[in-house]
Amino acid sequence: MKIINLLKNKLDINEEKNFTAIIGSNPSKGARSPLLWNYTFNKNNIDCKMHCFDVEENNIEEVINQLRNNNFFLGGAIAVPYKEKIFDLLKNNVTPEAKNIGSINCLFRNNNGDLCGTNTDGEASVLALKEKTNKINGKKILLIGPGGAGKAVSAYILKSMERPKDLYISGRSKKTIEFCKKINCNFIEWHSFETVIDDFDIIINCSTLGHGELMNLSPISLEGVKKIKKSALIYDIIYDPSPTKLLTSAINRNINTLDGKKMNLLQASLAFDYCIRSSSRNFITFELMSEEFNKIN
Repeated sequence: MKIINLLKNKLDINEEKNFTAIIGSNPSKGARSPLLWNYTFNKNNIDCKMHCFDVEENNIEEVINQLRNNNFFLGGAIAVPYKEKIFDLLKNNVTPEAKNIGSINCLFRNNNGDLCGTNTDGEASVLALKEKTNKINGKKILLIGPGGAGKAVSAYILKSMERPKDLYISGRSKKTIEFCKKINCNFIEWHSFETVIDDFDIIINCSTLGHGELMNLSPISLEGVKKIKKSALIYDIIYDPSPTKLLTSAINRNINTLDGKKMNLLQASLAFDYCIRSSSRNFITFELMSEEFNKIN
């Protein structure tokens, strides 16, 4: 079976020619990675293209199996909601960092040609955060929504903190409690964090509240935002829309904010380099992607 026959969206791909893809439930409806990757391919005269793979959940395993066995597939990106699902499918071939996180957002071929996974979300998020505030260590941090991206952000933030207990994570599922125990940070109930929200120096939204069909929602109520101290930083990793409803509320109170655009650019640049590094070429990926990123923003 051809890979394209497993997709929701209609594509015309030569599956016997090098290609990459971003895989999710509907990346064709707004993912920026194809714009960034394809611009960089073109600027480096690489005969390759990134495609959007809109995949139903019941087809995701077969899609990955097909890609694993097709050596013309160089790798690519993973979008919501499959970062943890595809991790489970490839968990014997993921980087140590990704294994600790339990989710991947990047696919690449190792030196043996095996399809592997890693996670560039966490590294990119912390780079963007450090550019905004030069000090993470010693700050009291609340992270909301420990899904695939949230786990990655948590793991990399902890690398910059001497005391794991300065990190508080709030989620709706029992898996959140297990994850907090695993990384030795604090769990806080979803419906309770607003009662102590004035304690935090940095608040990070990693949930999907504020994006797509949920763009009119916020993980923090207006009353909750009013309790946040003016010296705090609110970081929403969502990049579309920007500002989100959460950040708009914070801006109206003159609270310092950071959206997900820089993180989105950085993770795409890091992932691109994973996919092409075996070719031994040295591309100025970040600079090229920045050119295209600035055009679409």
